[in-house]
Amino acid sequence: MRLARLREESGQSLILGTFSVLALLLVTAFSIDVGLATGQKANLQNAVDAAALAGSIALCALIWTPAYRPFIDHAGVRYLSDPTHPARPAA
Repeated sequence: MRLARLREESGQSLILGTFSVLALLLVTAFSIDVGLATGQKANLQNAVDAAALAGSIALCALIWTPAYRPFIDHAGVRYLSDPTHPARPAA
């Protein structure tokens, strides 16, 4: 009777092993996908930062023309002389 029961459960370890390997492969694939997505997000953020920097440099080059210089100097003097100016950082 015990021998008949062993014959009925002889393939159980094969099924458990197959499911374990399948679960391991799924976890590995998921971790690789998350790693690649994180890398692409970092690359995209670097590109956005570079574009913002290039835009600000271009805007500064456009503003710092001789025609705008007196207005910019006046705004700077007003900013430095007024301690309650809203754009001035708190000390």
